[in-house]
Amino acid sequence: MNCRKTEKKLPALLLLMLLTLLACSNDSPEENTPGPDGTDEEKTERYWNPVIRENLPDPTVTRDESTGYFYLYGTEGGFKTESGSYYMPVYRSKDMLRWEIAGRVFASDNDRGDAKGRGIWAPDIQYIKGKWVLFLTINKGDHNTNSVAYAVADKPEGPFEYKHELFTGVDTGVLQSIDQFYWEEDGRSYIFFGSFRGIFCYELNITDDLEITLKGNDPKADKKQIAGDAFEGSNIWKRGDYYYYFGSAGDFTTSEYCTVVARSKSLFGPYLDKDGTDIMNVDKISSDYSSIILRKSNDNTFTGPGHNAKLVEDDEGNTWMFYHAYHNGGSTREVCLDKVEWTDDGWPVINDGTPSAQAKAPVIK
Repeated sequence: MNCRKTEKKLPALLLLMLLTLLACSNDSPEENTPGPDGTDEEKTERYWNPVIRENLPDPTVTRDESTGYFYLYGTEGGFKTESGSYYMPVYRSKDMLRWEIAGRVFASDNDRGDAKGRGIWAPDIQYIKGKWVLFLTINKGDHNTNSVAYAVADKPEGPFEYKHELFTGVDTGVLQSIDQFYWEEDGRSYIFFGSFRGIFCYELNITDDLEITLKGNDPKADKKQIAGDAFEGSNIWKRGDYYYYFGSAGDFTTSEYCTVVARSKSLFGPYLDKDGTDIMNVDKISSDYSSIILRKSNDNTFTGPGHNAKLVEDDEGNTWMFYHAYHNGGSTREVCLDKVEWTDDGWPVINDGTPSAQAKAPVIK
């Protein structure tokens, strides 16, 4: 009798152990290693957000086609040198999931140019004329004098050589002339910028030795506007016949910060949201705005998702978005990743409109 009772209890015990294991496997691993048990098979299947658990807002991402490595940079904030000054780390990854610090943007404080002693925000990494160019916002503590500058390196991991400022709010006549994004097309180069005071664009002159200046003689007159006061952290993605404008809206310090999208058949607009409204005429959005594609989680696991990097592709041509978000009520913005799907009528979609806690991994061969 006792043996029979033990035999009946054993399957129940095994079931309990299995359920416990499955529950544990849904928790985010201590070191963000994809897969619940670290096996090679699982590593190719799942990953957990955040993919970088550091204070690293406003990410920008690129891939070095010569090595296959992805490189990521963000607003500096949580990283200090031995002397106590901040620096901007350069992250590197083969699979977009497991990241290591591979270098730093500037070798020392003395190499930071106009940014010496100041914070650097919202970098934008680009490969131009055989060099790696990092466009930077320099925080001078004033909406009028904060500036956009750039630095150049032979390798994406740096160190970068600081060049010079491109413009300030005084030059442009636009408060918050920050959060820059570079675009190149048909042999011409442009820089988009702006943060809740309109989104604008300049054409650039770029010499072979990477001397970059604004094209034209009057920065106040030569800029073009593409969006109203509701947006910041802009970037563009071209797919098919459309240019897609991705931006962020709302106060970044709150849970309501979110990611929005609009599209146009011209680089310079008009960019229309899903309701057909020209975003030049959108100065404020509500929580039910039709073109929000990424908002806080329903259970508040992730809040304030926004200021995304330019989309990147995996080796099967799938599109992915890196962005920052607050995780589990934390006070720092950590780096998350989600796949961007496309509807039949050409609009980008991310999950149910909220960040993934875990998802299928990118395909990297």
